[in-house]
This record gives sequence, C-alpha cells and structure tokens, in this order.
Amino acid sequence: MERIKIFLILMIVFQSFVIKATPPDWSVNPSSFSYNMTITGAINLNYAESVDGNDIIAAFVGDECRGIANPVFRSNVNRYICYLMVYSNVATETLTFKVYDASADQIVSIEKTIQFEVNGIIGNLEAPYIWSNPTLSNESNILSYSISGETKPARFENYDIYIEVVWGEVFTNLVATYTTSENALVKIGGKDGEIQQSGVTSNDFTNPVIYWVRSADETDTSWYNIHVSWENMSPTWISLSDTTINETYQSGSFIGYLETEDADITDIHSYTLVDGDGDTDNSYFLIDGNKLYLNQDIYFETITSFSIRVKTEDGKGGSFERQIIITVDYLTGQEEVRANKIISPNGDNLFDTWKVQNAGLYFDCDFYILNSIGEIIFQSLGYEVEWDGTYNGQELPIGAYYYVIKMPDEQVLRGTISLIK
Repeated sequence: MERIKIFLILMIVFQSFVIKATPPDWSVNPSSFSYNMTITGAINLNYAESVDGNDIIAAFVGDECRGIANPVFRSNVNRYICYLMVYSNVATETLTFKVYDASADQIVSIEKTIQFEVNGIIGNLEAPYIWSNPTLSNESNILSYSISGETKPARFENYDIYIEVVWGEVFTNLVATYTTSENALVKIGGKDGEIQQSGVTSNDFTNPVIYWVRSADETDTSWYNIHVSWENMSPTWISLSDTTINETYQSGSFIGYLETEDADITDIHSYTLVDGDGDTDNSYFLIDGNKLYLNQDIYFETITSFSIRVKTEDGKGGSFERQIIITVDYLTGQEEVRANKIISPNGDNLFDTWKVQNAGLYFDCDFYILNSIGEIIFQSLGYEVEWDGTYNGQELPIGAYYYVIKMPDEQVLRGTISLIK
C-alpha cells in the first residue's frame, strides 16, 4: 500500500512537468476580407531553422491576426516551409509577424515587416522568405581570405580574390580559411555545389575557383573568383650577348641582346639603363626592347672599355640590376667602313637609313649592297644617297644584307647590315 502511494505521488509530480504547451488562440476568417497575398517562407529562431510542424507563423495588422501557417516538410528542398496566406481589405498596409515556438512554449516577435500587396507573392520553395529572430544579415560578402602557405595577404579586387603561395606549392588540395558576412552560406560553383567550411574543405585551385555566397536571410547572393598563383620570383641575373665592340662602331651600331635569368619562365622582362654603381658610360648607349645600341659616335683612341648599369623588371614588382663592362677591340689590318650595323626603316628617325661616317671620303668609291643570295639591290658611285632598305621602291624583308665598297686602289671593304623593323 505504501508503494502505491509513493507511485501515485511520483506520477503527479511527473505530470506537472509534462503539461502540454498550449498554442496561442490566433485565428483569421478569410471571408471577412477582400484581398490576399501569399508568402512562402521558413522560420529561423536563434540562427536555427524550424523543423517543428507545431510551430506557428502569424501575420498581424496591429493586434488583428491576418493569417497563420505551420511549417510543412518538403523533401524536394529538404526543409520545413510555411505557406502563409495573408488577408486585407485595403490595398496596402504594414504587416508584422509573430512566431509561436512550440518547443519553448513562447511567442517570439519578428522585427522585419512587409507591406501588404494585393495578390502579391513573396518567396518560393527555392528562395523562401525568412522570418527570423534575431534578424539575419542580408549581406553576402567574403570579408577575409587566406590559404596555408600564402606569402602575403590576399588581394581583393571587387569580387576577385588573389592569393600568392610559396613557389612550387601544389594547388590540388589546398584548404582556405575565410570569414563572411554573418552566417552567410558558401558553396563552390553555384547554389547546387558543395557547401564549403572555412578551415576544413579542400579544393583544387589549379584553375580559378568560383564561390557562390548567399546571405543568411537568403535575399542576396554574390559570386567570388579565387585566383591562386605562386609568389613572384624576382630576376636573378642579366647577361649581354656580346660585350665586345670594335673601333669601327658608330652611333646606331647594334651591340647585343639583353637576357634575364628568372625562375618565372613566362615573365616578360623590360630593360632600362639606371643610375648606380657602374653607370659611368650609360649616356653612350640606348636600349630598345632587349637590344643595346651605341647612342653616339665615340673617339675610340682614348677608350678601352665602357661601364653601364642595366635594370631588368618582370612587370610583377620583381627586378634586378647589375654593372656590365663592354670592352673595345682595336682592329689590326684592314678595317670595316664605319657605319651603322642595322637599318630599321620604320619612320621613327632611328636608323631609318644606312649611314656611312665621313661618306665624303668615299666620293670616288663604288658602293654595292647585296642580299643573302648575292643579288645587287643597291649601287652607286660615291654615297650621296643613303640606302633606305628598299629595292626598286619596294620594302625588303628583314634579314642580313652585305655591303661592298670598291676603292680606286682596288682595296675592298666588306661588312654586314641587319635589316629589322
């Protein structure tokens, strides 16, 4: 008998804790109204979406209930959706909302309001309206971004994010760490892509990766392009293809080609003469692209070498500069005529014709210019009219041409002219 009493007492105590919650007495009579609108949405309380069919969303104008609905599971979108029909007798008025949270047996007010619109439709299964408390963010931004092994902070250019990682890093399995607008959802490739988790999900960044970002309240989306590349490796050396000139060189003579050593083999380099150690003779030379030329006539009798300082840049912030020594080789025996080694007839007034230094000294000499197969394309007695790179008024192709100067004493001077554009 005593055991029965104890059991009954325990049952009474237990029942006092499991009294069923009573939902609010919200109701609406559709026949009392002339207009309606529909809202398809989902309930989100404390950043968790409702999965309880006993929860209630209700629309109000003032204290008057204008519509109620419960969440219903929809398998095709894998979430609980509310189909709320709202009623009114006027074309527009402000709707407020309240949620009955069945599990907590409490009523929660929703801060955001909606303007009633006759026959209006807000939200759908794919993009439902969200009733939330606290109010969810309507921004879909990536605020910070980093990848293990990066060599500098990410660079944001609107919706493109650029990351540099250590040279040689493999891109196929990198994990990104990022922050977003509050509770924004990030997927790869689009809304149907894989959900990304900062600091966890790995991706192949061999090619740019596209992120689809949706705001917490599902009203805004953004697309971000993530570009990962190796850090820029600066040039490490500059070389000149020919560092010897002879005393026949004059203004316009081609010296040699500049070349850069750089681990980034795809970089395109530019060259300039710069101030610094070894720049003593910079003024005697000029650079066109990667070609070095003599810039003025020189009195070679007093010079044995030249010192220039050259800088190469890779266009990505990397550079290297060094002193280059060019030596003078004095000829013995027969000399070449002192004339420019190149002709570039492009109208820029730089080597447009083949110029012969002190041409007046050769007034009684026969001048011939031949192409690569020995055909004469220019000839004259003396050199009063300079050769302009044409034959019979037609432009000649780029390549090597040869001059022959026959002097009255049968001495012959020969040399090469490079025609470039």
